[in-house]
Amino acid sequence: MKRLGRWTRPERAGKIAAQAALGLMLLTQWGCPFGPPIPVEEAPPNFPPFISEEFITPRDNRVTISRSGPQVTFAVNQVFDINENERLELTWLSRFAPGGSGGVLSENFSGRDPNNPTLHRGIFHRYTGASYTLDPCDTQLWGDQQHHVLSVIVSDGALIIDETGQPQVAENAFMDVHSWTIEFVNECPEL
Repeated sequence: MKRLGRWTRPERAGKIAAQAALGLMLLTQWGCPFGPPIPVEEAPPNFPPFISEEFITPRDNRVTISRSGPQVTFAVNQVFDINENERLELTWLSRFAPGGSGGVLSENFSGRDPNNPTLHRGIFHRYTGASYTLDPCDTQLWGDQQHHVLSVIVSDGALIIDETGQPQVAENAFMDVHSWTIEFVNECPEL
């Protein structure tokens, strides 16, 4: 049979079909040379960090401080997060009570506590804490107001103070806050 236009000889068609069958058999026997698609691992879920009241100083949330007395240290000895190897941010804020203006006093970054690798309550990783020492006679900071609120915020993302003075965190981040209400008594000594 002669080739006419697009038609080929029957022997040639049979040969092509045999080669295709052999190729298909080899692929199914040895598998696809490209392999299965590589699964894309999803990021683990982000859980909020937290401050446990058993690790704060002073323990009482209402504190009376004498302006004629010594400096007072406020501390969060450890903070906690289910997520391992987070970079937590601890920010100390001052506000005049109730809800007035104030500002950021200091910022610290916290990593896993190398001195205590055990889990808190069996699931929470321990992170180092931070402290803030308050000078009751710092009039630039505390003014002559009698009542203040001192807060510490732990966040696992960027902390943003909005135009109203309220703390916010970036999307998909979390924060926890602990606050002390401070009442100043007496007057600062004359220098």
